[in-house]
Amino acid sequence: MPYFLCIVLVVVIAVLVYFQHMTVHVVRHYTDENERLRADNDRLRGLVSTRIADLTSDDANAMMDILHQRPHA
Repeated sequence: MPYFLCIVLVVVIAVLVYFQHMTVHVVRHYTDENERLRADNDRLRGLVSTRIADLTSDDANAMMDILHQRPHA
């Protein structure tokens, strides 16, 4: 009986260590993905801002208003 409990304990610990490892892996993956998307977003905003600078002031003001609106979640 004690051997059975030891085996169960070892299996439970192994499963918990595996899930902890996978959680760290997933968090790192999505953190890196989020940073990449944020950099792409900043780059695209810069491109849009330079294009807006080439427009007339009325057109540029309208485009900047659209650019600064937050998308609805």
